Parts: sequence; C-alpha cells; structure tokens
Amino acid sequence: MNLTIWRGTGAHRAATKADLQAENAELHAFRTAADDFFLRLIEDRDGVYNAWQAAEGKASDAEIVVVCQQAQLEDAQAEIVALRAALANAGAVNVPPAHRDVDDGDHPTEPTGINVRPIWDALGASAR
Repeated sequence: MNLTIWRGTGAHRAATKADLQAENAELHAFRTAADDFFLRLIEDRDGVYNAWQAAEGKASDAEIVVVCQQAQLEDAQAEIVALRAALANAGAVNVPPAHRDVDDGDHPTEPTGINVRPIWDALGASAR
C-alpha cells in the first residue's frame, strides 16, 4: 500500500513549505514597511509639534513687540500733542484786542483813521 500524502487539487490544495515561506517573507516585508511608515509618521508628527511650538514662541515674541510699539506710539502721540501746544503758544497773539501797533506811514481804520463803513452808512443814505 502506498502512503503518499494527499495534497488535493484546486482551491482546497494544502500549502507547501515553499508557499508558506514565501508568504511569511511577504508578511515580514509588509510589516517592515508598515513599521518604517509608522516611524515616518511619528517623525512627521514630532516635526509638526516642534514647528507649532516654534510658531507659538514667535507669536508670543511678536505680541511683546506689539505691546512695546503700542507704548512707543502712545508716547509719540503725547509728544506730538505737547509740541503742537507749544507751537500754538509760541505763535499766539498775546496783545490785548483794544491795542494795535501802527507803523509810521500806516493808515489805521476807524475810529482814528480811514472810515471803512459802507458808503450808504457813511453818507447817511436811507435807501438801499
């Protein structure tokens, strides 16, 4: 009697040792590729976190700069107001309104000089 192992045919055939070794090598290569991909994902995530932390640090630094510049701007605006007030005071007329300096050769208007009323008022004309 011949005791050969029946391997079957078609879809129900048992796998050979070579088939199992090939499948094992393929699965091992797939797992290695998955591990490499996962390692790259971890590195990318770490890079994103580092970039996010760097951007957050730069944003806080920029906020400090903005606050300092706002304070400088307010100081400059206060200085502008003070300078404008000093300029207005320097050019202000500080002579009493009833007094007028008259140069030689100048002909002042009424009440001591030229009559500048409208002609009908000066002549006493009643018709307008």
